[in-house]
Amino acid sequence: MGRLDGKVAYITGAGSGIGKATSGAFVDEGARVVVAELSADLGQATVDETGTIEAFTILEAEFPGLPDPPLVIAFVTLDGADTAILNFVHGLDLSDIDAAAEYLFEYDRVRVRFADERGGRITDFHFEHDAADEGPT
Repeated sequence: MGRLDGKVAYITGAGSGIGKATSGAFVDEGARVVVAELSADLGQATVDETGTIEAFTILEAEFPGLPDPPLVIAFVTLDGADTAILNFVHGLDLSDIDAAAEYLFEYDRVRVRFADERGGRITDFHFEHDAADEGPT
């Protein structure tokens, strides 16, 4: 039994150097590690993380600094994590807001996706519905 069994760590810069070494050490001690990395190649492990939507809202009004509405913002708990993280959910048909909300209640699994070019912003990643989700959890 490792010292970190049952724990989840979010490690930034986990694709190289100290971050990579720390990630490996945490995994060796039993932790699940969520990798945050600017390099798509180095951070590939994070791309495959999946999670469950805990709460969401569909914004229909414009807000400065956000993409054009409508858009979905959700709190997602990544598999094995103890806390949720907030960001956009992409890839949904929002032409019928009520149908989109009903869909989100029934099919709540998402996958993390990273932008090809990143600038250290929250918009460097988003969630997409997980194609493997076949219904309510």
